[in-house]
Amino acid sequence: NYLWNVNESIHFESGLLGIKGKRSDSQLDWYNAPDPRPDYYQKLPSYIEDSLVGASVREAWEQNVNVRQINWTRLYQSNYSNYSTIEHANGVNGNTVSGNRATYWLNERHADPEELQFFGKLNWNLKRHLFNLKYRLRAGSLDNYLELTDLLGADFLLDAEDFIDNPSFQNPDVRYPNHIIREGEIYGYHYKSHHLNQTVITDYNYFGKRWDFNAGISTDFHSFYREGFFLNAINPNSLGKSDRINQTGYAAKTMLTWKINGRNYFRIILAYQKLPNRFDQTFVNPEWNANVLKETNQTKVQTADLSYFYKSPKIKIECTAYALNYKDQIINKNFFLDEQLEASGNVDLADGGLINAFYTKLDQRHLGIESSVEYKIGRGFVISGIYSLGDAIYTSRPEMLLFDKFSSSNGKHTIYLKNFYVPASAMQAGSIVLKYNFKRNGFATLSFNYLSDQYLEPNPLRRIPQAVADLDPAGIQFNKIISQEKLPEAFYINLFLYKGFKLLNQDFGLTCSVNNLLNRQNLISGGFEQYRFDYAEKNPDKFPSKYYYLQGI
Repeated sequence: NYLWNVNESIHFESGLLGIKGKRSDSQLDWYNAPDPRPDYYQKLPSYIEDSLVGASVREAWEQNVNVRQINWTRLYQSNYSNYSTIEHANGVNGNTVSGNRATYWLNERHADPEELQFFGKLNWNLKRHLFNLKYRLRAGSLDNYLELTDLLGADFLLDAEDFIDNPSFQNPDVRYPNHIIREGEIYGYHYKSHHLNQTVITDYNYFGKRWDFNAGISTDFHSFYREGFFLNAINPNSLGKSDRINQTGYAAKTMLTWKINGRNYFRIILAYQKLPNRFDQTFVNPEWNANVLKETNQTKVQTADLSYFYKSPKIKIECTAYALNYKDQIINKNFFLDEQLEASGNVDLADGGLINAFYTKLDQRHLGIESSVEYKIGRGFVISGIYSLGDAIYTSRPEMLLFDKFSSSNGKHTIYLKNFYVPASAMQAGSIVLKYNFKRNGFATLSFNYLSDQYLEPNPLRRIPQAVADLDPAGIQFNKIISQEKLPEAFYINLFLYKGFKLLNQDFGLTCSVNNLLNRQNLISGGFEQYRFDYAEKNPDKFPSKYYYLQGI
């Protein structure tokens, strides 16, 4: 960083930032073998047609902890017993490799960052007036690839894609057919996403006796492209650099504060943004090709909020009413598509498979109030209350574009999502916090928290005409399919303590956090409807929803 005080009124600051590292998520993978996940839908009681067998499986889930875990011994045994001989390994005629070929293995999905940033900021302060001019440049890339980390007892992995039926298309890189992969090597896909982002922000602030005013504008220029390092037989554009995509966004914001007196304030904020599309909103399937989405609408965000503040030595009050409106969102969703949906409507997708999907023209609206009160009781005790009430709904019928991951097949559906609730945090929440400030360097808080009006993430492909075809709109089955599940209320208590002290003339702090003090293990914190659906029998219980639960104490 570099700071230059030109004079008492003008200050300039700039800086450089460099980033280089590795970032990955570990996962289990398999080829031509049963799904090892305990909660795979075919292993669950809801999928089993024989009621007696289903009841037995349900009892096993409840009573036997091993049923709920991955059977690692079975995975190793599967690898030990899969002796194979690979002819013309690595594309070399006469090269033969024999050994235990992996049916199960562990990998790491990498997105390794490399970036250089520069920023400059100029402040001009004239007593009650402040001008700011800021510039930021970000140039870099993410290196995206799969790395084999553990063969689970096997000797090698053959790099081939399980979801492609044609053997000549199964090689992720046709330059190295029958590619033998060892631990620590890259397989599956390999590409870089390069980006160049520039942002310019300017704003003006006025600080008066009764009124404060702020207004600012910003411009964002995003430029990005894909560089592929594998060449697959399905997509000729998988190798090399794609065309550069350029996107420009802008934003404007203004804020006005009315200081009635030293204790009472009103503030209003208005803002508008047009966001540049990101890499993941543009490239359809960057792991295997450089195809881009034809939908180029950019998300627009309108924001307005009005706040009241009261501040005194004993009491602090804050209350805000807000409204947000999102237009033309593009949201990426990846899932497995069942063949039942497209069998009659789209021949290309009739066999189902892995899908990259995109919501387009997705609009939503958020309205609500947030309030808090803090009161100093005395003798170190402070009590505060927080309450929020909101209403967040989708306001459009978006389109969902479906792209088969390993072919050129694609489809489109109108999703009847209008007036459904946005799945996110609870729309009604409250908290009462009792705080005790120690006489020296510390405090303790006990919070009582309440959440309600939280809704499950809906499966969009249950909100299309095919999901309710031939059903009575007034019937129970019809409404059970299209209605959105509301999660139960939740109440929990948290405890937090902090104590600071000096040791050897250095400052130290100790914290203790105890969440869910009542050890309630049946509190649902979120979840989603499965993307599988029984389009033949229209049975919504065949693939039941999945839930996330709060941990115990």
